Amino acid sequence: MDVEGMPDPVPPRYVSVDLDPWDLHHARNHARERLRFRNYAGHQQGSWKNGLLGDPLTPILVGLLGEIAVAKVINRRLGHQVAGVDFSLLHNGDSGSDLLGTPFPIQIKTRTKDYGTGLIRRADLQSGRTYAIYEHCAYVFAIWETGASRVLLPGWIHWVKLAAYPETPARQGNGHMNIEVPWANLSPFQSLVESIRARLG
Repeated sequence: MDVEGMPDPVPPRYVSVDLDPWDLHHARNHARERLRFRNYAGHQQGSWKNGLLGDPLTPILVGLLGEIAVAKVINRRLGHQVAGVDFSLLHNGDSGSDLLGTPFPIQIKTRTKDYGTGLIRRADLQSGRTYAIYEHCAYVFAIWETGASRVLLPGWIHWVKLAAYPETPARQGNGHMNIEVPWANLSPFQSLVESIRARLG
Protein backbone atom coordinates (compact mmCIF):
# COMPACT_ATOMS: atom_id res chain seq x y z
CA MET A 1 0.00 0.00 0.00
CA ASP A 2 1.14 3.53 -0.69
CA VAL A 3 -0.60 6.71 0.41
CA GLU A 4 0.21 10.30 -0.51
CA GLY A 5 -0.76 13.16 1.80
CA MET A 6 -1.87 10.80 4.54
CA PRO A 7 -2.80 12.32 7.94
CA ASP A 8 -0.32 12.22 10.83
CA PRO A 9 2.01 10.54 11.58
CA VAL A 10 2.87 10.89 7.87
CA PRO A 11 3.51 14.56 7.00
CA PRO A 12 1.62 16.11 4.06
CA ARG A 13 2.83 15.19 0.55
CA TYR A 14 4.90 12.27 1.78
CA VAL A 15 4.20 8.92 0.16
CA SER A 16 4.14 6.10 2.71
CA VAL A 17 5.16 2.73 1.25
CA ASP A 18 4.55 -0.45 3.23
CA LEU A 19 7.33 -3.01 3.20
CA ASP A 20 6.32 -6.65 3.47
CA PRO A 21 8.51 -9.32 5.13
CA TRP A 22 9.74 -10.48 1.72
CA ASP A 23 11.02 -6.97 0.89
CA LEU A 24 13.04 -6.86 4.11
CA HIS A 25 14.35 -10.43 3.68
CA HIS A 26 15.25 -9.86 0.02
CA ALA A 27 17.02 -6.57 0.78
CA ARG A 28 19.04 -8.06 3.65
CA ASN A 29 20.20 -10.99 1.52
CA HIS A 30 21.27 -8.72 -1.33
CA ALA A 31 22.95 -6.30 1.08
CA ARG A 32 25.05 -9.15 2.49
CA GLU A 33 25.90 -10.34 -1.01
CA ARG A 34 26.88 -6.84 -2.11
CA LEU A 35 29.05 -6.33 0.97
CA ARG A 36 30.86 -9.64 0.37
CA PHE A 37 31.44 -8.63 -3.25
CA ARG A 38 32.85 -5.24 -2.24
CA ASN A 39 35.14 -6.80 0.34
CA TYR A 40 36.35 -9.38 -2.19
CA ALA A 41 36.92 -6.67 -4.81
CA GLY A 42 38.81 -4.49 -2.34
CA HIS A 43 36.27 -1.65 -2.28
CA GLN A 44 36.03 0.45 0.86
CA GLN A 45 32.58 1.48 2.08
CA GLY A 46 33.89 4.78 3.39
CA SER A 47 34.55 5.71 7.00
CA TRP A 48 31.87 8.42 6.97
CA LYS A 49 29.09 5.91 6.26
CA ASN A 50 30.39 3.37 8.74
CA GLY A 51 30.67 6.06 11.40
CA LEU A 52 27.18 7.45 10.87
CA LEU A 53 25.32 4.18 10.50
CA GLY A 54 27.42 1.90 12.67
CA ASP A 55 28.51 -0.87 10.30
CA PRO A 56 29.24 -1.41 6.60
CA LEU A 57 26.09 -3.50 5.97
CA THR A 58 23.53 -0.92 7.13
CA PRO A 59 24.06 1.75 4.44
CA ILE A 60 23.69 -0.88 1.72
CA LEU A 61 20.47 -2.17 3.29
CA VAL A 62 19.09 1.35 3.71
CA GLY A 63 19.77 2.15 0.05
CA LEU A 64 18.17 -1.06 -1.22
CA LEU A 65 15.00 -0.56 0.82
CA GLY A 66 14.62 2.95 -0.57
CA GLU A 67 15.01 1.58 -4.09
CA ILE A 68 12.50 -1.22 -3.49
CA ALA A 69 9.95 1.26 -2.15
CA VAL A 70 10.30 3.63 -5.11
CA ALA A 71 9.98 0.80 -7.64
CA LYS A 72 6.87 -0.53 -5.86
CA VAL A 73 5.10 2.83 -6.00
CA ILE A 74 6.00 3.51 -9.64
CA ASN A 75 4.73 0.09 -10.75
CA ARG A 76 1.60 0.24 -8.63
CA ARG A 77 0.61 3.69 -9.85
CA LEU A 78 1.35 2.91 -13.49
CA GLY A 79 -0.63 -0.30 -13.20
CA HIS A 80 2.05 -2.58 -14.63
CA GLN A 81 5.65 -3.63 -14.09
CA VAL A 82 8.06 -0.96 -15.35
CA ALA A 83 10.70 -0.31 -12.73
CA GLY A 84 12.98 -2.89 -11.18
CA VAL A 85 15.76 -2.60 -8.62
CA ASP A 86 19.25 -3.11 -9.98
CA PHE A 87 20.64 -5.93 -7.82
CA SER A 88 23.64 -6.56 -10.08
CA LEU A 89 27.14 -6.57 -8.62
CA LEU A 90 29.32 -4.10 -10.50
CA HIS A 91 32.77 -2.77 -9.76
CA ASN A 92 31.96 0.74 -10.98
CA GLY A 93 28.48 1.32 -9.58
CA ASP A 94 25.20 1.61 -11.45
CA SER A 95 26.24 4.20 -14.09
CA GLY A 96 23.66 6.71 -12.92
CA SER A 97 20.42 4.84 -12.32
CA ASP A 98 19.30 2.83 -9.29
CA LEU A 99 16.31 1.39 -11.17
CA LEU A 100 16.01 -0.68 -14.32
CA GLY A 101 13.35 -0.16 -16.98
CA THR A 102 12.55 3.53 -16.46
CA PRO A 103 12.71 5.88 -19.49
CA PHE A 104 15.22 8.15 -17.74
CA PRO A 105 17.72 7.51 -14.94
CA ILE A 106 16.55 7.66 -11.34
CA GLN A 107 18.82 8.09 -8.34
CA ILE A 108 17.38 7.30 -4.91
CA LYS A 109 18.85 8.87 -1.79
CA THR A 110 17.69 7.29 1.45
CA ARG A 111 18.21 8.58 4.98
CA THR A 112 17.53 6.84 8.28
CA LYS A 113 15.88 9.85 9.93
CA ASP A 114 13.70 12.72 8.77
CA TYR A 115 15.91 15.80 8.98
CA GLY A 116 13.73 17.83 6.61
CA THR A 117 16.37 17.72 3.89
CA GLY A 118 17.90 15.29 1.43
CA LEU A 119 21.61 14.91 0.78
CA ILE A 120 23.49 14.29 -2.45
CA ARG A 121 27.16 13.57 -1.88
CA ARG A 122 29.50 15.55 -4.13
CA ALA A 123 33.03 15.05 -2.82
CA ASP A 124 35.12 13.14 -0.31
CA LEU A 125 37.75 15.57 0.92
CA GLN A 126 39.95 12.86 2.41
CA SER A 127 40.32 10.80 -0.74
CA GLY A 128 39.81 13.64 -3.23
CA ARG A 129 37.07 11.67 -4.96
CA THR A 130 34.21 13.59 -6.57
CA TYR A 131 30.70 12.36 -7.42
CA ALA A 132 28.89 13.40 -10.58
CA ILE A 133 25.43 14.87 -10.90
CA TYR A 134 23.90 12.64 -13.56
CA GLU A 135 22.30 14.43 -16.49
CA HIS A 136 18.63 13.86 -17.31
CA CYS A 137 18.24 12.22 -13.92
CA ALA A 138 15.45 12.37 -11.36
CA TYR A 139 16.70 12.39 -7.77
CA VAL A 140 14.18 10.77 -5.42
CA PHE A 141 14.51 11.07 -1.64
CA ALA A 142 13.44 8.43 0.86
CA ILE A 143 13.42 7.84 4.61
CA TRP A 144 13.67 4.43 6.27
CA GLU A 145 14.01 4.39 10.03
CA THR A 146 15.89 1.28 11.13
CA GLY A 147 13.50 -1.58 11.79
CA ALA A 148 10.48 0.20 10.32
CA SER A 149 7.97 -1.59 8.09
CA ARG A 150 7.52 1.39 5.78
CA VAL A 151 9.52 3.87 3.73
CA LEU A 152 8.54 7.53 3.39
CA LEU A 153 9.09 9.38 0.11
CA PRO A 154 9.13 13.18 0.55
CA GLY A 155 9.43 13.84 -3.20
CA TRP A 156 11.93 14.31 -6.00
CA ILE A 157 13.94 16.93 -7.89
CA HIS A 158 15.17 17.16 -11.48
CA TRP A 159 18.93 17.26 -11.95
CA VAL A 160 18.88 20.71 -13.64
CA LYS A 161 17.47 22.32 -10.49
CA LEU A 162 20.40 21.10 -8.40
CA ALA A 163 22.60 23.85 -9.88
CA ALA A 164 20.81 26.29 -7.56
CA TYR A 165 22.14 24.54 -4.45
CA PRO A 166 25.70 25.18 -3.22
CA GLU A 167 27.95 22.42 -1.97
CA THR A 168 28.24 22.52 1.80
CA PRO A 169 30.46 20.66 4.28
CA ALA A 170 28.86 17.73 6.07
CA ARG A 171 27.30 18.86 9.32
CA GLN A 172 28.95 16.08 11.29
CA GLY A 173 32.42 16.83 9.98
CA ASN A 174 33.10 13.57 8.16
CA GLY A 175 35.26 15.13 5.47
CA HIS A 176 32.81 15.27 2.59
CA MET A 177 30.72 17.83 0.72
CA ASN A 178 26.99 17.57 0.02
CA ILE A 179 24.20 19.27 -1.81
CA GLU A 180 21.39 19.66 0.72
CA VAL A 181 17.85 19.96 -0.63
CA PRO A 182 14.95 20.94 1.69
CA TRP A 183 11.86 18.77 1.44
CA ALA A 184 9.78 21.91 0.85
CA ASN A 185 11.54 22.39 -2.51
CA LEU A 186 10.76 18.92 -3.85
CA SER A 187 8.13 18.04 -6.43
CA PRO A 188 5.37 15.59 -5.38
CA PHE A 189 6.09 11.96 -6.15
CA GLN A 190 3.03 11.63 -8.38
CA SER A 191 4.51 14.14 -10.82
CA LEU A 192 7.46 11.75 -11.29
CA VAL A 193 5.04 8.94 -12.07
CA GLU A 194 3.28 11.13 -14.63
CA SER A 195 6.63 12.03 -16.24
CA ILE A 196 7.42 8.33 -16.60
CA ARG A 197 3.94 7.65 -17.99
CA ALA A 198 4.34 10.41 -20.58
CA ARG A 199 7.76 9.17 -21.72
CA LEU A 200 6.51 5.61 -22.04
CA GLY A 201 3.65 6.83 -24.24
